[in-house]
Amino acid sequence: KDVLSHLIFHRNQLTTIKPGLTRFNDEICFVDAPSEYLIYVGDRRPHKNLKKMIDVFNQVRQYNECENLHFLIVGSKQEFGQDIGALIESTKNVSSISNVSDEELNYLYQNAKSLFFMTKYEGFGLPVIEAWSWQIGIITSDVGATKEIAPDGSLLLAPNMCSEKAARAVARYLNSDKRPKTFDKFDNNWDFVGEEFAKLISRIISNP
Repeated sequence: KDVLSHLIFHRNQLTTIKPGLTRFNDEICFVDAPSEYLIYVGDRRPHKNLKKMIDVFNQVRQYNECENLHFLIVGSKQEFGQDIGALIESTKNVSSISNVSDEELNYLYQNAKSLFFMTKYEGFGLPVIEAWSWQIGIITSDVGATKEIAPDGSLLLAPNMCSEKAARAVARYLNSDKRPKTFDKFDNNWDFVGEEFAKLISRIISNP
């Protein structure tokens, strides 16, 4: 829907290829993971809204039920002029890790209390699908692709929402039993996704 709102062509000219997921059955003990945490997966570009998320998280911890909660930021530490590293260092219970393997990332998703992904814009929002596959909580943005793909049981927030109001909503969500249910929409592996892309490219070349 987001693509169709910006480009001029008919819907039947749009081909959708569902993303793949990498899943591992064996748990890997990730010793650096907190016991109870929200997880963000991605980089630190400005549109990811990490400064806002850290501010919201800091206020979430003011609620009694969330005082021991941590916020784990997983992904590249390149700053993009944001100085996120200093903010992480100065905010209690916020930490970051990078260069995790697929197995470690799966473990981190599986044991998280919820995804926290309050970005301003996403082309797709793969972390939402990955979190859904583990049936953990999903807190994400109510705009664009993330709004479109977030399953029932997610908490949708405006990226520019007042931090105090957002924190109340997050704390209420975390202390409820509202969570995404059965995951059944994205079960491709990446080999299959690659094959589908190859078929699409061949079809385009054959019919310019």
